[in-house]
Amino acid sequence: MKPQSSIEYLVGFVTGFFFGFGLNFIFYLYNLLSKCLGWSRLDIAWWMLIPLPLICGLVMAKTIADLHLEDY
Repeated sequence: MKPQSSIEYLVGFVTGFFFGFGLNFIFYLYNLLSKCLGWSRLDIAWWMLIPLPLICGLVMAKTIADLHLEDY
């Protein structure tokens, strides 16, 4: 089995980091839309969304490195 390279971890982390920011943006848009339309809002504290891009980035980094995507 080929050892995992640091570029695979970096690509996975950057991909997951932006995916986590996308999730934060979806929560923000839902709360904005629910405020305008009078729906019930998601009561998520702002500090709970801070580690979301970091966690997604770390999980995606490990996943991409395990897949060895540069081999395909």
